[in-house]
Formats: sequence, C-alpha cells, structure tokens
Amino acid sequence: MAQPVVRPPYRAEAGAVPFSLGGEWVSVDRAEVDRLVRALRQSEDAPAVSVCEEISARALIGRVELCLTEAELDVLVSTLEGLGGISADGSSLRRLLVLGRALRDIPSDRRGDEL
Repeated sequence: MAQPVVRPPYRAEAGAVPFSLGGEWVSVDRAEVDRLVRALRQSEDAPAVSVCEEISARALIGRVELCLTEAELDVLVSTLEGLGGISADGSSLRRLLVLGRALRDIPSDRRGDEL
C-alpha cells in the first residue's frame, strides 16, 4: 500500500501568516490579516461570521488553512473586493483575492461541496 505524500509545511515571510485556500498557499501580512478580520466583522451574515472566526482563530496559531463553503468563499471574495488599497501587485491581500476569484470561477461540480 502506497504511503500518502506529505508536503513540508509552507513557510511565510517574517511578519506574515500563511493562508491556504483550495490547496494553494499565499503569505498575508499580519496587518492585512487584521484588516481583513475587521472588514469581515462588519457583516452579521452567518458566512462572514464563520470566515471571520476561522481566520481569527487560525491566525493565532500562525497558519490559516481554509476549507470554505461556496457562500463563505463568496463572502471572502466580496469582502476583499470591498477593501481599498489592495490593487497593487505587491499586496498580500491582492494575492489572496486573485486566488479566491480563481477558485470561485471553477464550476461547482468540479470542486466539491467545500473549497
């Protein structure tokens, strides 16, 4: 029986938190994680609250691996789109937004129930 392949943990740059979304990794600056959490807290939507709590809790341990429902992914992407100042190519939230949009654009029958 073949053993599963285990990849070494992703390491973010200093002062950043590694985020996994759809199996891909992005380093997000801690200040930008705080900014994203504050933006998510402004919504009382159940998916926004869920994503906010998940990010907050996992950021404390220094690694955020998200497995989101379609509604949660939509909330994450729309929140990122609503944040100002992330259009620069170097923004870590911009990289997370690009990853979220790409994942959202995959037909739901090809990505399963959770992303």
